[in-house]
Parts: sequence; structure tokens; C-alpha cells
Amino acid sequence: MFYVVAVPKSLASTAKLSLDFALRKMMKDHYVFRHLNACEKMGYATTICCDKRETLTTNRMTVVQAYVGEKHWKNVETPDRAKEIIIPDNIKEIICESVSVNSSYSSKLLVN
Repeated sequence: MFYVVAVPKSLASTAKLSLDFALRKMMKDHYVFRHLNACEKMGYATTICCDKRETLTTNRMTVVQAYVGEKHWKNVETPDRAKEIIIPDNIKEIICESVSVNSSYSSKLLVN
């Protein structure tokens, strides 16, 4: 079995130019990347979290304050403190639906 795929010659150069343009713009804005493929991965992001100095970190950011259902909790970075937060069921349902819609590739979701 053989597959024949036609790829335009300009496709590779278009992708290279696009990446080059993005890198130059980020360098002008003083962004630093240790790995070039991080730029491509960032293109797929829908939400980007950064710390107070606007630097991206590893996937280890923690919540230190929460404002949910018109209540504000401070210092919730430890699991023991987080357990003290009591969120009404209707607010939990709204949060669950919001996270599901914002993190799925399909609009067909089942919320239990």
C-alpha cells in the first residue's frame, strides 16, 4: 500500500518564516526561550499563566488566593487550608461546566 502526499514547496518556507517572525518579535519584547520548540507549543495554548514578574514557569504554579461565589479566601496554598473552603453546590456546578467548556476540543460535553 502506498500513500502519495503532495506538499507545496512553499509550505516549509512559510512555516519557517512565520516562526522566524514570531521569534524576532519575542526577542524584541525581551522574551527568553531555552528551547526553540517551546514557541510552537505555545501556539496551541488557550490560557497562559505567569507569575508576578510575567515569566512563564513550569507546570507547578499554585493557587494562593481564591475568590469564588463572592467570597475571598487568602493563603490557600496548603492542602489543609484549601480543605477549609466551602463552595456551594451550584457554584461547583458552574465551575465544572466552565472548566469543561474551556478545556475541551468539542462542544458536546456531559456534565454529571
